Amino acid sequence: MKLLKALPGTMALVCVALLGTGCASLSGDKAASDASAYLSQEGMEDGWAAVASGDGGPDVKPFGDSDGEKARLYFHRRGGRRVAPAPSRLEDPSKLFPAEVNKQVDDYVQYFTKSGRKHFSRWLSRSPRYLPMMKATFAEHQLPPDLVYLSMIESGLNPFAASHASAVGLWQFISGTGRRYELRIDRYVDERRDPEKATRAAARYLKDLYEMFGSWDLALASYNAGEGKIGRGVRRYSTENFWEIRKTSYLRSETKNYVPQYLATLIIAKNPAKYGFVDIVYERPVQYEFVPVGGGVSLNSVASVAGVSREEMRLLNPELLRSITPPGRDYMLKVPRGSGKRVKSQLASIRNNSHAESRQVASGGDHRVRRGETLSTIARRYGTTARAVASANNMRTSDVLMVGTALDIPGSSKRSASRSGDDTVYVVRSGDTLSTISARFDTTVGDLMRRNNLRTSRISIGKRLVIPASTSQTIRGRSDGEA
Repeated sequence: MKLLKALPGTMALVCVALLGTGCASLSGDKAASDASAYLSQEGMEDGWAAVASGDGGPDVKPFGDSDGEKARLYFHRRGGRRVAPAPSRLEDPSKLFPAEVNKQVDDYVQYFTKSGRKHFSRWLSRSPRYLPMMKATFAEHQLPPDLVYLSMIESGLNPFAASHASAVGLWQFISGTGRRYELRIDRYVDERRDPEKATRAAARYLKDLYEMFGSWDLALASYNAGEGKIGRGVRRYSTENFWEIRKTSYLRSETKNYVPQYLATLIIAKNPAKYGFVDIVYERPVQYEFVPVGGGVSLNSVASVAGVSREEMRLLNPELLRSITPPGRDYMLKVPRGSGKRVKSQLASIRNNSHAESRQVASGGDHRVRRGETLSTIARRYGTTARAVASANNMRTSDVLMVGTALDIPGSSKRSASRSGDDTVYVVRSGDTLSTISARFDTTVGDLMRRNNLRTSRISIGKRLVIPASTSQTIRGRSDGEA
């Protein structure tokens, strides 16, 4: 990848983005204006404003804050913890960045705006759905609000994302770390996929890491590789300077590049139009209310009463692995805002309608494994991906399937999608929207509209949609065995 011609300009962007003192806000470019207009029509402009303004939390502390010779000019110890002065007191913040970091940041800016553009476009399109909630949560924990963009490189803002190392959800928690931060993981529920609960856990984890190391460089590296790995590196090389450790062969390239990749993501996400992202079709922010329901209540039964599709209910409750509330206890279910009263009034009917699905879940899922089948062949049959099937069944894509195993197929009806050559063809069903369909197949509304020559987002029941070939994979995967 070629470097940008003007490295000083790039460096200035890094510093401005990190210090939060001069970077154009999302609401100041065409892409954001388009999003604001769209959200205004939907009555949700306030949620986007929270993303665009950066309000709701302290200024971002500058990175490059490891205990190096230059960094000591700007940081001091207070009560055993390293504290960053106010941004206005930093005379020359560019001194905080080693020269080699400039190249890495520059490389990732180039990647995301060129060969990785489709990935980044997808991330931006999802940003209004989750970032307002994330920024509010980080503000509650007194964390820099721009740290929410870390979720872009972790999961692409996809709550169903699962890595090769079995890290799951928006914040890509492995099971051990998830349970440490009180996220429930069992046969029915995986709260690593719950946007709110996982974001609260991520905020606590990031805060703990910063308090542990006193440096955002080391904290972010620890989020990627594990605090044990970074702690051993600090001791082995007798330095608290992440950039010094980074020069050695101790860290995997993924961890070495993690902070620069985040910085590039932050630069672009704060001003997408400047980098050519002007045709993004932004999703709507999630709007819901909680309704207490009993165990064994199916999302399908609630969806029919709430007037939305099962896919939309799954997007609201991605933590429910089997599309049914866990039996034996009450559950706070998320339903579309405005439908809570209706759902409460028909709970008896919903429970009755859920019984058949509860029995199916207890005895088996949507598909029973036959001899010779793999996750890939099963996923192709239902028009989904092996990773999505594995995630829905709380397993790894590398797991060997036993004949007779019952699998839940994420999404919907077994016959709603089929293969035609290299394309997946989806037949629109009642309650479907382009947003729910794009989420199911890990694409974007814009890509669906372009692939099917749609001028509006309106779709009719029975319409056949060609699903764009998915290129969505998390750009980085959590390193195995580094925790």
